[in-house]
Amino acid sequence: MKQYRRQIPLLFIFLFALAACSQTNGITPTADSPTVTLSPKPTKTQTPTDSPINTPGATATLDSRELLDQKVKEFGINCSYTYAIISPKGNWVAVACGNKENQTLQIANESGVVNSLNFSDYLSDEFTEQGNPMGSLQPLHWTVDEQYLFFSPYVAYDGGGTCCYGFGYGGLFRMNLKDAEISVILPLTETVDGYFFSFSPNGRYLAYIFGNPHILDLNSGENYSIKVNNAGSGNLTWSPGSSHFAFATCSVDPDNIEEITNSTIQIFDVSNHTRRILKSSQENFLSIGYSEDDSYILISERDENWDEDFSLYYWDQDLLITATPHP
Repeated sequence: MKQYRRQIPLLFIFLFALAACSQTNGITPTADSPTVTLSPKPTKTQTPTDSPINTPGATATLDSRELLDQKVKEFGINCSYTYAIISPKGNWVAVACGNKENQTLQIANESGVVNSLNFSDYLSDEFTEQGNPMGSLQPLHWTVDEQYLFFSPYVAYDGGGTCCYGFGYGGLFRMNLKDAEISVILPLTETVDGYFFSFSPNGRYLAYIFGNPHILDLNSGENYSIKVNNAGSGNLTWSPGSSHFAFATCSVDPDNIEEITNSTIQIFDVSNHTRRILKSSQENFLSIGYSEDDSYILISERDENWDEDFSLYYWDQDLLITATPHP
């Protein structure tokens, strides 16, 4: 049985894509049924600032907290926040503000207009019965042309299990920055097991996991489901050219949920919807780790004693090598 509890999110915990701890989830979108639909505009406020705004540089990144703090204040936002992202051209900022009582997503442009979205408006009733849970309304992705911002509600839980890739986000929404209209990309969930997202580098595709991995074409709405045969999955990772993405899977013995029966790292080809198994194990847990260098993926193989071996897979060479030295 999976155990979990709500927790306070750590600063910048959302830099990494997670994947669900459970083996199954409640929805399986189909390839011929696009999920992009319009929803009513949520409650928001527009608050012009009185002080002049300096246009931030497009090079603002999360590498420096001080630099990020400065840029956020230049846009007229002054709040305690867990996460913020600057748009690609530096004309917008999106900030996850607040604490348990008043979490908001603040979105501002260089003219000083601030749009405020309430975390509680993007939660299923289950999560608000006893007041707002710990978490935030999380900005995830800007389109390169700065026309849209994607964001998602995140409820902070911790927990674990034999095939645990983490918990997820409660839905996915998109704001049109011209008129602040909101579209529902993926509907709200009713359970703590949520979605896990990874946007392709070229911005055209969204790879996500909810039960099975999926790939959604954000231009056409085509939604393709990848069957993983009752396995948990996670760790979505794109190739630099957006032609492929990788993901991990894990299955347990139904009679002994602490025993892994199969774990894989798989590569999916976007152009022809084929996939292949890059690495597999019938007893150890395989996962994809974070790397600042997107030319390769870092693969961890962890045994029952939590000892790890590492491999590297280089996208451009289609080369898998062992990274852990052995005597």
